[in-house]
Amino acid sequence: MPRDPVATVPERRTANPRQGVWSFPLPFRVPGPTVSPLGHARLGADPAHRWPRDRVFAVCRAGGEDWPGEG
Repeated sequence: MPRDPVATVPERRTANPRQGVWSFPLPFRVPGPTVSPLGHARLGADPAHRWPRDRVFAVCRAGGEDWPGEG
């Protein structure tokens, strides 16, 4: 017997692909992702490593609002 597919997807990023598909908010709160950078401690002060790391954290703190091309 075929089953209907079910998926949990971020609303903001899937508005166009979900057109014509029935969707509804989840009945519970979903925590945000944990961002954990990995790298050697000696690279922490290197500007070539610090800049992209800081950008990733800025985007995560802004909830994606700071992402290029958004807003």
